[in-house]
Order: sequence, then C-alpha cells, then structure tokens
Amino acid sequence: MKINNRLPRKFRYFAPVFCSIAVLSTQLQAGPTIQLNGDAARDGMADSGHLGYVGGNTRIGVSIDRDLQGQAEVSHIILEDDSSATSAEGWFGYQLKDDGANKKGFAGGGVKLNHQWVNDEADTVHKAFGAYDRNDNDQAKITVGYGQETEDLFWSGHVSKGMGDKITSGNVTNRAYDYGVGGEVGTFIDSTLTRVRAGLDYEFGTDYSDGEDRPSRAIVSAGVEQFFHDTPHSVSLDVSGYRNSGGHNRKDDDFNARLGYRYEFGGDGNYQSAQTTRRRRVEIPGTPASPGRAAVPAMPAATGASVGAAAVPAQPAIPPKYERRAVKVPGYEFVKTTMKLENETFFDLNSAKLTPSAKRNLDKITSQIREHGYLGVIRITGNTCGMGDPVYDQRLSERRADAVRNYLITQGFNPEHLIARGLGKGSPKYDRTDNDFKNRRVDLEYVTERRIKKKVDKIQYKNVLVQEGRPAIPAQPARSGRAAHSGRSTIPALPPTPGTPSRFVWKTEVVKSAPLWIKRALHNTIRHNRTVNTYSTQNHQKAVVDDSFTLASGSALIDVLGNDSGGLTLVRVGTPSNGTTTIEGNQIRYVPNTGFSGTDSFTYTARDGDGQEFTATVVVTVSTNQTNEAPKAVDDNASTPENTAITIDVIANDTDPDSDALVVEAVGTPTNGVVAIVNNKIVYTPNTDFSGTDHFTYTITDNNGHTATANVTVTVTAVNLPPIAQDDAASTNYETAITIPVSANDRDPEGGEVCVSSISVDPMNGWVNILETGNEIKYTPNNGFSGTDHFTYLACDSEGNTAPATVTVVVREKH
Repeated sequence: MKINNRLPRKFRYFAPVFCSIAVLSTQLQAGPTIQLNGDAARDGMADSGHLGYVGGNTRIGVSIDRDLQGQAEVSHIILEDDSSATSAEGWFGYQLKDDGANKKGFAGGGVKLNHQWVNDEADTVHKAFGAYDRNDNDQAKITVGYGQETEDLFWSGHVSKGMGDKITSGNVTNRAYDYGVGGEVGTFIDSTLTRVRAGLDYEFGTDYSDGEDRPSRAIVSAGVEQFFHDTPHSVSLDVSGYRNSGGHNRKDDDFNARLGYRYEFGGDGNYQSAQTTRRRRVEIPGTPASPGRAAVPAMPAATGASVGAAAVPAQPAIPPKYERRAVKVPGYEFVKTTMKLENETFFDLNSAKLTPSAKRNLDKITSQIREHGYLGVIRITGNTCGMGDPVYDQRLSERRADAVRNYLITQGFNPEHLIARGLGKGSPKYDRTDNDFKNRRVDLEYVTERRIKKKVDKIQYKNVLVQEGRPAIPAQPARSGRAAHSGRSTIPALPPTPGTPSRFVWKTEVVKSAPLWIKRALHNTIRHNRTVNTYSTQNHQKAVVDDSFTLASGSALIDVLGNDSGGLTLVRVGTPSNGTTTIEGNQIRYVPNTGFSGTDSFTYTARDGDGQEFTATVVVTVSTNQTNEAPKAVDDNASTPENTAITIDVIANDTDPDSDALVVEAVGTPTNGVVAIVNNKIVYTPNTDFSGTDHFTYTITDNNGHTATANVTVTVTAVNLPPIAQDDAASTNYETAITIPVSANDRDPEGGEVCVSSISVDPMNGWVNILETGNEIKYTPNNGFSGTDHFTYLACDSEGNTAPATVTVVVREKH
C-alpha cells in the first residue's frame, strides 16, 4: 500500500546536509593572511591580506549515487578576462551494477556552455548557460538558464524542452518530459570555504490519455561542497527528493543522494589574496633657501580729505559674448616606455633552499615576465640578514642567488640571460631591528617595455566665452571725504634662512583590484538537473479497431488483426446471431447459417504482450443467397535441372468465378521426387540423379469450401556428371618401362567413353607419356631407381568433365 507521507519522511536526509555545514564551520578557519614580495612583471605589485578561494581554470570530478550510478565531468574556461569568463563542460554517466531498473553500462551524457560577466557597477555577476543532455535510450532535453551572484548570495533559473525517441511497449509509450522549469539559491561561506545551495525543479508532460492526469515530477534538492584551504581538492554531497504523479504510473516518490569529489587546476591558482599592494620609492622634496627681506620704512601720518567722491549714475547690464573656437581638451593615449622592475624572494634562516611560498611567488613572476617580455638580462642578487661571519654571509647570499637562477632555468629561461651575484649582508633594504628577517631575500631586476597611459591634449570646437557680461549697476550716491590716519612704524628686516635637502622613502599603497567574490563568481557556473527524466502514458489509439467485411454465402477466413496494433494474439471470439465462428491461427473463420443473407456481427478479444486485453466488433454482410461456383484449376508445367528443387506457383493461372481467395489445400505424390506446400505454393524436389518427366496433382479450395484439381508436369533436365576415376597399381622390373591401361577401371555415369586428358602430378622417380590410344600411360623409371613411385592423371568424358586418379608403380630391385 502506498504511504502518502513517504516524501516528507525522506526529506529527513536534508537535515544532515545542513548540519554538516555547522560542523565544518566550527572546525575550519579562514585562510591565513599573506605578504608576498613585489612582482617586477606586475609593476612592483604584491599580493597581501586574506587568502581566499576563487577556483581554477580547469575542473575534473567524479561522483556516485545511492543506485551505484557513477558520473565523470570536466569543465574548462576557454576565454577569460577581468570582467567575464566563458567555459565549456562535459559529463557522462556509467551504471556500475545491474539493479533491475537500471542495466550496467553507459547511462547518458551531456555538454554545456557557460558565460559569466560583471555589470558596470561591479556589484553583480550575471550568468547564462545552454546545455544538451541525453540518456542511454536516446531521449534528450535542452536547457537554457540565467542567474546572478552577489557577494552574499547566488540564484538562478532555467527552462528545459524534452526531445528524442519515444519508446513504445505494447500499449504504453515512454518519453522525456516535454517541459521543465527550475531554480536554485545558495551562498558561499568564505570563512569556512563552504558552498551551500537548495533547488527546486518541476517537469511535466503534454501527451497523455483521456483517463490519465497530467504527468509531472517535482524535485527538491540541497547540497554542500567543502573546499580545503590552499589545495585543489573539494568534496560534495547532494541529496534530492522527488514525487511523480499522473501518466500511466501510479503516484510515486523517492529520494537519492550523490557523493562527489573535484580537483581544480590552471589559471592564477585556486586561492588568491584579498588585496594587492605596490611598494614604491617616493621622493619627498626639500625646501629652498630663503634670501631674507630688508626693513620696511615707517609710514607718516596723513591728514583727512574734506572732498569725497561724486555721485555715479546707473549703468545698463552688458550680456556675455560667445564665439566658436578650437580648444584643447585633456585626454589620454597609450605610449610605450621602458621600465626597471624589481622583486624579492625570501628564504628561511641560514638556508639557500627555496620555500614552497618562494616557488609560488617565482611562478607568478615567470608568468608575468613571459607575458610582458624583458630587455637584456635578468639580474639576480642574493642577500642575508647577517650570520656573523662576513665570508659565510657572502657565500650564503651567492647560494641563494644561484638557487633562484637554477629554478628559472628549469622554467625554460636562457641561462645566458640570468646574471647571479651575492652581496652578503652589506645591502639591507629593511630595518635590521624589527624587520631584519626580510633581508633574507633575493632581488630580481630586469627591464621591460610596457604601455602606459599618458596625458595628452585633444582639439575640440566649442562655444567659448570671449567677453563676460555684467548685470546693471545702480546709481551710487556721493561719498564724503576720508578721515586722517596716524601712520605706521618701521617693519624690521628678516634674515635669510637655509633650505632643506630632498629625501627618499619606500611607500606601500593598496592597488585597487576586483574583490575575491567576483573572481570566484566568474568561475562558479549555474547548476541544472542533468538527468533526462521520463514519463509513461497509455497510447491514445485503441489497440484493436472494429472491422467490416462482405462475403457471398459460404465460409470466410477473416484477418481481423490486419488493421490492429502489432504484437496481438486472438484469445476469444463471440458467437454471431446468424452463423458460427472459430479461431484458426490468428484469424477467424465465419460460416453463415444456411440460407442466411444480410448483416451479422460478432466480437473478438485480443491480448498484447503485457497481458492487457482489447475487444472489437466485426460486422459481416452476407450477400443475397446464390450458388457459389467452384474454382477452376489449370494444369501447370515446369522444368528444373537435375538434383535442383523448384517452387511452382500453381494457383497463378487458376481462377474463381466469384473472385474468392484460393488456397492450395492438398498435393499428390510424384513418382520420382517429393513435394511440399510452402506459402501457398508447391516446392518440388527431384530424386537424386533423376532426369526425365515427373507428374503429380494438387487441389485448391475457395472461401466456401469448393475445390478443384489439376495436374503438374515437371521436366527434370539431365546434367552431365564428371567421370568416376579409380586409382591404379602396377609393377615393373628394374630399369624397365611399363604400359598401364589406366582407363580400364574408369567409367562415365552417362555411359560414354573415358580417356586420359593430362598428367596432373608427375612421378618423383621416373617419367610418363600418354599413348596415342588415349587410354594408356607409359611409365619409365629413372636409371638406378627401385622402390615405389606415384603419379596422378585426369580422366575426362566426352563433355570435357574431368576427375583425378592416382597410379602407384612398384619398381623391383636389380637381380
């Protein structure tokens, strides 16, 4: 009995998935902060801060579900820049074990094309994809979708269209769901490197019978994928529950779980820093010397003025004046310049062995050098933090420089372009008190050509203000004279002051770059339901169709299944009102009652391969009762070569006045052969080696049981057979020729003469001649030979047919 609450119970498997997220969150910590050295190929930039997951350019993965169906997948980014990425994916499934519903072997596959891009505000990554998936029964679907991802959330939606083959078994047809919609939502937990998601899919069919509900499938899914810091590995667990309804099958629900593993590589690495810094040498300009200033003499007192300013009349406004002139507008252009770049690589204390972080840093440096190129040579300078002995420090710095040089050689750089040297502890770049460990370094210096932006002026034509206007000026009243002032004392002189010199400092500044979540979102494609789910429905058309026949009085053999579906077997036939019916093979013989004419009917029942039964009605119209004439059989003649069977269509020249169908009912026995009825024809096989004329009779019958008999004459033409050659034996004395009548024991089946046509195999110890009689062969042994010798000749008849025979000759020893 189906339990209606089975699906909610199976959703209990979703809880462990989300609980596992909490467990991972308590045990995993965020990636450590890093501080890498300046990268010369990146204009002195270095990675620093939190190290986060962004994903590689290539991903491969394997997974297996609870039904032991495995999947393998591969994804690769084929085009990428700072604001977009295009990738292609492929997958295939393999059933590892027969489980009744699924057979071992290939279980489908698919391809997918993805494109992600960043909007202008750089706060959302847009995503689109198209996919084609196919199962092992050539049923398929295409899916397209769109989604978005922000820093805290990603979502997507998709639609699908089923296609491919329909599989019909009896009265049931299986096909892919015609349409589907779905979506998912999720987030990436950066602190634990965990991606979680939840999804919902709904698929439905449009082709179903009148008595069925619309077939559909609802799928609820959830999943978690855990990444491991600074490694290319991740594991995932996805669970899903589904419910089927409608169609031919009963309502059903079930769940599935799939465990997966993925490996990523390629690009700039799966993990990158949260920010990029640049260390630059900045000049702080000094101050120039001041020459001083002489004393300013005192200002004497002044008397007031009794006469003020006269009144000013009002003035009208003046409008502004514009002219169209060529003006220079600031802009930018790219120019090529030569730059000197530096970079550093650090070592452990008292060690010249490259650390893993130093190798990763060198890998980034080499990729940048290859991208931008370099001029001349690359200078590699080793340094130490001071081990006490200057000679030892010098050698340690040289070994460090050589270690970097050797690593670059393994990466394919020309050794002649790599100049290594050591400076010991004599060139510290960092403070020896707090940051002396940073002096355990190797500096890389090279020159490259880069394109940089340069400010330029562009010429544009604009309306330019050439004369400013002014508003109207109101009238001004007259003003009174000025008052007297008391004067000012002497201002003392200022002595000259010396200037300060310029100085240089190293300044570290943060370089603006895309956030980690954008890089990660460009690599995170939309998931969709790859499985081509199918549904079953009963065929719309009935398996059997009603029949109608017309016949004259007498019986009729009716092929009622001729217009019905294939794979049916007659199991029952009803009783008509005015006749009788019987099943003969997979046909029905109807015999109307004596003297009946008019319309009669009966039913029949057929069964398909699944045991389902179907019933239809047969309507028989019996014409007005009249005498049905017997068929007319005409004698036949045929010919065949000796020992060769022949098929004779004896009814081809026979007729029936009522146009009834004719059937070969019986055949007589010939004197010199055997006969058989095959597909309403007669197959005659003559006796072995018989030739001449043979005879037999056959009988035909029509639908009403009337019969007719005719004769068949078969002429068997003789075929010439090869002669029958018998082996011969003879003996002769030492070095004595002998004549052997080899044809004496040969014969021709047709009674003709047999002669010797040729020698097919010569004797080893003598020679032979065919005598003029044509029936004898002369054998002459070699001188000194005694013993047994052999040769082969060909016997022939008058028709040129041949047969071989072997002659054995015994040559006696010399006495």
